Amino acid sequence: MKNIAKKYSKRQPKIKAEMSGKGLTVHAGLLPVLNFMGKLMFRERVHEAVHKDRGANARYQFVDAVQMVVIGLIAGATSMVEVMKVCTDEVLKKMSGWKEVPVDTTIGRIMKLASQGDIVELTGVIHRFRGKIWKRAVRSGHKLRSALCEVWIDVDSTVDGVYGKQEGAEVGYNPHKKGQKAYHPLMAFIAETKEVLHSWFRCGSAYTSNGVVEFMKECMAYMNKGVRVVFRGDSGFFTGELLEYLESIAKPHNK
Repeated sequence: MKNIAKKYSKRQPKIKAEMSGKGLTVHAGLLPVLNFMGKLMFRERVHEAVHKDRGANARYQFVDAVQMVVIGLIAGATSMVEVMKVCTDEVLKKMSGWKEVPVDTTIGRIMKLASQGDIVELTGVIHRFRGKIWKRAVRSGHKLRSALCEVWIDVDSTVDGVYGKQEGAEVGYNPHKKGQKAYHPLMAFIAETKEVLHSWFRCGSAYTSNGVVEFMKECMAYMNKGVRVVFRGDSGFFTGELLEYLESIAKPHNK
């Protein structure tokens, strides 16, 4: 029996694996994102909105930092260190035109140059991008055109716990870890297109409905004229002030 087993047994060959190819990337899915950014003229629009020129001799400009952070976040990065790991990919560098990629502390320092007013301007750029994309989508398909006549806005809040001394983090309602400091952002989504329409950064002690009326006013300002909006949220948002506002802007629905 042993002889039969020995006769038909085969030794596992030793295979050596090595990366010898050039021009390979593990982030191939980001290449269409870079092409899409180019079609939207992402860099030009960000530069027009926020003038943060760091001088002709500066290796990196504010728009470089913004693009790198956006690319990193799309790739799943959750910190500046991870953003830089993504952006150091040689294929991405060549496709994006980045000659060099800075260290995470440099990117963080550049991003801190942005003021509250700059953030508002960047938010406006996002919504102008949305309008441009919606126009293209409407031209290309009847289904989406019909959907955008009426949209459902889903409003929700989420608790994001943090460790250490993080600016703006406070102890509040935290179902995951009681007593932990956290952030409690408020977010709005468009159900039909799966887009993040708007978001507010809030401290962890903020109640669910804090500021929701002003938040919805900003959401409505971002919507195209003639679009019927249906609000959807859990019971924590249904305060008297919000209901009064929604009723004040309500339009008759013809069945």
